[in-house]
Amino acid sequence: MTVIAGRHLVLAARLRGDSSIRAQMFHGNNDEAFILAVRSNSAHGKPLSLSERLTAASRILECRPSLSDRTIASICGLSPKTVADRRRRTPNKVARAGVREAGGTRRLSSQVTREKAAELMRAFPGESNRKIAREVGLSEATVRDVRRQMERGSGDSK
Repeated sequence: MTVIAGRHLVLAARLRGDSSIRAQMFHGNNDEAFILAVRSNSAHGKPLSLSERLTAASRILECRPSLSDRTIASICGLSPKTVADRRRRTPNKVARAGVREAGGTRRLSSQVTREKAAELMRAFPGESNRKIAREVGLSEATVRDVRRQMERGSGDSK
């Protein structure tokens, strides 16, 4: 078990001698945990510095290149133009997948887009279907279908 956000709260509880603390459990891989931590830390009272947010955007571009510039920007507290600039500068060709040289995006296959929706649902389980649909470019009905398949445990987003 790893603390994603709230390390100071855990330290304070230990110093007080508390044996337990309220926590929200998260099930996911390290990349999903990192994205959740960045989103959480860019939204609370002591946000990440610009340097930290830029570094986080670069890491997310490396581990989740299929996420849109807008999605990464909202996670890191940056503008989509700043993320697009980071994407253009990245040496990793994979990080440029789905992005045209002119800066626009090309339509990804339906399966890739459905997988992007499933990835967002795993990273942000409380996110609305409408918001996920907007982020990945699918209809709400398709996102709802992906969510149902995940809830049934098929794991597939086909």
